[in-house]
Amino acid sequence: AEGSRGQEVDCDFVVVGIGARPASDLFKDSGMDLDPKSGGILVNKNLETNVANISAIGDVIQFPVSGLGGAMKVQGHVTHARASGVYVAKRLLGLESKDYEYDPMFYSRVDPWGLSWKFYGENKGQVSLLGDLNTGEFSALWVEGGKIKGAFHCTTRGDAEAGAEFQTIKDLVEQSSMLVGQQTSEIIGARDIQQVAELLKVSASA
Repeated sequence: AEGSRGQEVDCDFVVVGIGARPASDLFKDSGMDLDPKSGGILVNKNLETNVANISAIGDVIQFPVSGLGGAMKVQGHVTHARASGVYVAKRLLGLESKDYEYDPMFYSRVDPWGLSWKFYGENKGQVSLLGDLNTGEFSALWVEGGKIKGAFHCTTRGDAEAGAEFQTIKDLVEQSSMLVGQQTSEIIGARDIQQVAELLKVSASA
């Protein structure tokens, strides 16, 4: 691979991550408020825009993310796209009265290399790698302010066989309490996420 400055790097393949931005140009003259930085359509906790009787859903909206303490974020993932559509449909039918709740996550499958991965939370704080990158079986934890903010797991065994590990990283983000002193050091130096769960006494969800 050749870099922008002409440098060459020997590699087997290149992964390019350039991010994404909502395609919201269509709505610039709609009267709906758009965030000038992200381009997302601004909605409230019920996914309602500033225009009366107009709701918005999917990757194009910027909404208060319950799993991030209400921070306004764009969440570009199919899980949110589907869930937000179901939520608004239920509200319109009078079947939903609660605020929209969403815990940030993403998943991907890379079939040519037999890899699957999931991530929960946010990549903030000190990151710690658990496992061996060379085997395709590894995890990563992000710790900030004494708490696990994000958790990632990659596997070559497929979603079904790695179900326990995927559930564990979700539980670690949702259930982890404040970490202090020696416990934080033990977690950062743990061999795998199961050991972290044992240290924190995090139980798997039913």
